[in-house]
Amino acid sequence: MADPAGADGSIYCFLEACRVCCAMWQALFGKKTPENEHSIQVRFAPGWNAAFIEQRSMQMPSKWTSDTEEWFNVSSMAWHGIIRTIEETLYCEETKAIQKKIRCRGCVIILSLIGLVLGFMCGFLMSFLGCLDGDAGVCATGLTFAVIFVISLVSLVASFLSMNCLLPAYARLVLDKLEPQMPQLQAANPNMRLDLMNINLQGAAQFDLRVRLKSRQECEEQRTNEKPISERLPVSPKPQIVGVAPLPQSVPTYWTNQDLREGHFRQRCEVSAESRELLQALLDETFKTRSTRDRQGKMPRRLRVVKCQRVEDSSLWYWYLSGLEKLKTSWPSCTPISDHYTASQDAPEAQAGDVCTKQPLGGFSNRLDPKLNEFYLMHGTSPDGALGITDGGFRLDLTGSHAGTMFGNGAYFAECSSKADEYSSAGEGIYEGVYAMLLCRVACGQMLRMLRPDPQMVEHAIGKVASAVLGDREASVGTYREFVVFDASQIYPEYVEISGVNIGRMIFKLYDNICPKTAENFRCLCNGERGTGLITKMPLNFQGSKFHRVIPGFMAQGGDFELGDGRGGESIYGGKFNDEAGGLALRHAKRGLLSMANSGRDTNGSQFFILFKAAHHLNGKHCVFGELVEGQATLDAIEGVKTTSDDKPIAPITIARCGQVERRVVGVRPVKRKKTKEVNSSSSESSSSEKKKKKKTKKDKKKKKKD
Repeated sequence: MADPAGADGSIYCFLEACRVCCAMWQALFGKKTPENEHSIQVRFAPGWNAAFIEQRSMQMPSKWTSDTEEWFNVSSMAWHGIIRTIEETLYCEETKAIQKKIRCRGCVIILSLIGLVLGFMCGFLMSFLGCLDGDAGVCATGLTFAVIFVISLVSLVASFLSMNCLLPAYARLVLDKLEPQMPQLQAANPNMRLDLMNINLQGAAQFDLRVRLKSRQECEEQRTNEKPISERLPVSPKPQIVGVAPLPQSVPTYWTNQDLREGHFRQRCEVSAESRELLQALLDETFKTRSTRDRQGKMPRRLRVVKCQRVEDSSLWYWYLSGLEKLKTSWPSCTPISDHYTASQDAPEAQAGDVCTKQPLGGFSNRLDPKLNEFYLMHGTSPDGALGITDGGFRLDLTGSHAGTMFGNGAYFAECSSKADEYSSAGEGIYEGVYAMLLCRVACGQMLRMLRPDPQMVEHAIGKVASAVLGDREASVGTYREFVVFDASQIYPEYVEISGVNIGRMIFKLYDNICPKTAENFRCLCNGERGTGLITKMPLNFQGSKFHRVIPGFMAQGGDFELGDGRGGESIYGGKFNDEAGGLALRHAKRGLLSMANSGRDTNGSQFFILFKAAHHLNGKHCVFGELVEGQATLDAIEGVKTTSDDKPIAPITIARCGQVERRVVGVRPVKRKKTKEVNSSSSESSSSEKKKKKKTKKDKKKKKKD
């Protein structure tokens, strides 16, 4: 009798030898894939998950993780972003119906196979035995199972045929959704080229997404061709509306520059603290949790003003005044915005009356001319784009280069900060990771209200029956209103707001009973109560410092308030301090643990890190001194920030504020003792001592009498 284990082993060796031979044949005679190319293979097959990505093709080639002479490296976040986009397309809401049909057909196929087996084995066997024995009952039962066999066979064939139609339809639907996202994926990964290949929409459908790394030369050529807007301007720019302008007769009284005797001036002045608070209130009060197709990425929780300047440009101001005069001549009586709304035709949620920016800005609105429908409106852009606009005015010849032109080729403005933020984009260089927004004085004049896009109607109406368009998507689809102007002289970009996204806060519980010295160091650095450092000569405070290192799936490191790159910092004790045994004994066992960063034993300073998941290889090397108790969503947002090849966040993650949260115990009142009680207690003690003395004297007298 043969040994089963030996048989399995020989079969395994035979299959492994075949696989090795096939691999050698492919390596010797097959077509070799270039090192800078990789195909992500998407397959459609009968099953519970009818569509899937081949496991091997999901993994990024190991050579792509580091720079070479031929190409730049690929970050893991960028690769995961491509995989995530494909998976979201495969399993989106629109594909759920067809997935359900495929699963139903799969269940029918399984039941049909069971019916085939039972019908064949039981039906034919019982029919044969019934015929031999002459038993009519057994024969009838066998015929019943034979009918089940035939029905199962028919349903199996029908299910396979319908499955053969559903899988290509599923693949076609996925491709229809994936193809429009290809330009966005391409823009998010400029050092790659993405192509859909090997598309098969018959039978077992499939397609491949080929990822090809661009060479260094191709990337450099692309960067030179795609410069910021400010760099695209000519060397000696001739702005569209500025040119050689005469001096204006007057400038706004709230400007810092009032002297026009020395000629034109152009200056960006810092606004006062009151104006900054007013502009922050504008961002907060006009922010709505609604997003449209123009938004790239997730909706932020809040927009925070990082920097704000007022643009004082005498040339731009002259052209704006001339635009106002032109509107007064062309449209002596402009229809107010409130008259564009009637209760009969508009939805109740439509924003009637004035614009949303009027109430938050308060006194700012007194500067405007309501007869010309002059408003303060917001325009989202990049920091470079904002500086380019304030230097030369709006370039209407560039309209449509950044966003769509739903209501014609004009300059688009929003009354809500959340809508303007959809057009904002991160800057480069010193403005890397921050966004810009312009608060402009816009004279709309006579407006044409439109509920739906109609570029031809806009083209015929502008200059004849209207000077601007009110695109009321709030009334039609419940999103936002947009104001579109087609003459740059009707716009004055007065305020430049550089904003950042507030992703939330985190609260940590410190283990001051286990490692008191380390916990006290972190607490004081959060409060900033220890003044200036002895070595760094800088304030001992985390406020304003950044998380300089973020590794998704591992940790986020911060606390370097000196250099901001992981090489600086100082403890409250001056320089470094030693590890504490209690902190070293704790394990890095879960997400959200707070631990000290060091460069070896007993080298703790101010730097710390927060774990994204357990890291047991750090046990005994770093001191754990706290854990996250509130702010998991904030930690998720930090982990999701894109990073460079050296794990530096592309968008800076700054600690805006930090401090200590006090816990108060409710329901416990301290007992205050009054002096009267103390006097009473002392008198009671004296009276009791006197009673004891009297008892002793009585006992002594009794003893003397007995004697």
